Amino acid sequence: MPPKKGKTAAGHVKCDKIPEGTIFKGSHKREFVVGKEFAQGGFGRICDAKLVGKSEKLIIKLEPSGNGPLFTEMHVFQRILRAELLEAFKRKQKLTHLGLPHLVDSGMQDDIRFLIMPKYTHCLDHILKESRSALKLDNVIEVLVCVCNALKYIHENDYVHADIKAANIMMNKKNGFNEAYLIDFGLARKVGTVVEKEDKKKAHDGTALFTSTDAHRGCGFTFRGDVEILGHNAIFWLTKTLPWQDIFNEDATIKMKNEQLGEVRAAKEDLLSNLSTKIKKYVSDSSAASVVQLLYKASQIEINIKPDFDGVIKSLSNVNKGKKRIAESDSDDVPQSSTARRGRKPAAAAEEIAPSSSRSTRKKKSESDVEELDPPVIRKAKIAAKKEEEPTPLATKSRRGKQNAADSELPSSCSIKSRARQTSENEIIPGLSTKRAGRAAMPSYQEESDEEDFEPLPPQKSNRRNAPTPKIPARSKTEATPMTSTRSRIQPHEALPISTPSSRKYPYVNTTHR
Repeated sequence: MPPKKGKTAAGHVKCDKIPEGTIFKGSHKREFVVGKEFAQGGFGRICDAKLVGKSEKLIIKLEPSGNGPLFTEMHVFQRILRAELLEAFKRKQKLTHLGLPHLVDSGMQDDIRFLIMPKYTHCLDHILKESRSALKLDNVIEVLVCVCNALKYIHENDYVHADIKAANIMMNKKNGFNEAYLIDFGLARKVGTVVEKEDKKKAHDGTALFTSTDAHRGCGFTFRGDVEILGHNAIFWLTKTLPWQDIFNEDATIKMKNEQLGEVRAAKEDLLSNLSTKIKKYVSDSSAASVVQLLYKASQIEINIKPDFDGVIKSLSNVNKGKKRIAESDSDDVPQSSTARRGRKPAAAAEEIAPSSSRSTRKKKSESDVEELDPPVIRKAKIAAKKEEEPTPLATKSRRGKQNAADSELPSSCSIKSRARQTSENEIIPGLSTKRAGRAAMPSYQEESDEEDFEPLPPQKSNRRNAPTPKIPARSKTEATPMTSTRSRIQPHEALPISTPSSRKYPYVNTTHR
């Protein structure tokens, strides 16, 4: 078990105090200036530092070369905590934040081993001590998600942390729980093939209040042990106490400590064996109890199996979402809006939403008027559909019949020009005589008119306010003049223009059939 912060472990000595302004040269030939000492670890000193010529805030850990913990941590940083490795994992997992520090530099100088890493300003342990109450469940879940992502990366590289606690969780903001960092790899180990065998010499390794039952039994640090340690921490963060907290005394003698550690182990095993009933006794809130319970259940796997952190993170997110839904349903202060934001209606429904008019002439519109109101994309689609479907004689006859029926239903107040424009859309059947073709193409109210070549009039102005005014091309002197009376002139030897896709697209092309 590592000593308490500020104390020196038996058999280890700290290096002499380093004066401010001392320069340490790293392995990459960069120089770092040592600043003010602000903390002491179990085996060394921790000071502010910065790269010469740079303003980035860093820390430097200093330890005599004969000590082991910083040696272990330095090699963990060199092997798995390089910046490029962490960034690659973030991209692979699509994470916006990975709560692990990266290696800045390291080395040895004057028999002093040093390690340089980024500096974080707030410690979770200090926040808990300053607060009168425990952490909120939302904040606990945010910290747990950060630590789970960090442990997932560590475990994928076959390492375990083994010393998870509030004192080893840092943040850059006092309330930045969603960007927490897991630090201090002095007890980290690379795990190979694990055999579940108890060893009294290794018993009770780690921080007594939070270490795993595997470590208590002397089985060493394990993957499942990291998740169990995280569960113990969750209880402490949610309640600011632990069921076995009063058992252990840091100031007791070694013999008494061994006895107390045995009792702590028994209390932890009792909780894990009666989890469903015991957890409610220590954590009253049901949502908080479910968080602790899912962490403990995730640790109940084989000793050499890696935990499913993806499942744990998903379950934690679901607990948080469920808690928010309950809070929203219980709140009566903010009523739900009765109107939803509506998007634009399709252009095809333009006729349905058009304002009604008192005039009978606005009740029905010709095809040309409707096409003018269609957006360009829909008009192009209609033209393409007409080109693909080449009209057959039977289909032409059927359409002509429908058109004549529609014409017969037009109100008497419709102008002759409007009727003539609709007549231009009719088609004739090839092979009919000129006279029959002309009569078939003309509606009943124009049968008595003289026979003459004519072309359709330009579309009349749309009834909509914002409809675009069609452009009428200039007429040449050789072209026929538009009809100005109720009687049109049709020559017996000429027929009406045949309605083809090209004539629909260009209504003023005079295509005749002789």
